[in-house]
Amino acid sequence: MPLEVLHREQHQVIGIYEGVCLAVRWAVFIEADALAYRRAFAKLQRRCPAGMAFLSVNRFIPAKTVGMDDAAQSAMFGVLSTYGATIRIVALLLPDSPFVAASLRSTYSRMASTAKIR
Repeated sequence: MPLEVLHREQHQVIGIYEGVCLAVRWAVFIEADALAYRRAFAKLQRRCPAGMAFLSVNRFIPAKTVGMDDAAQSAMFGVLSTYGATIRIVALLLPDSPFVAASLRSTYSRMASTAKIR
């Protein structure tokens, strides 16, 4: 099965490969990005109602960026609340940035806990 590219912008590409939603990012997630994620998750949920995975490959330099603001976190929380029951695994790849990765992991874990997603 080939990679199906669903959304492409200067700062992100989102696609589906089998049961995985794959996002490659060149900038920090912002509130406006949530719409593309919602569309991708909705399509993948129809194809894989028993469960799907999400892989985010972050290609930006974390030391030169600011983390997700409150609006972006709220938008991502909305996406996770809607599709969280179907998402079985979330993997975030942030090369060479263990502290930033820990911060993002904490943010996503807090959102999953608040939304009561296992």
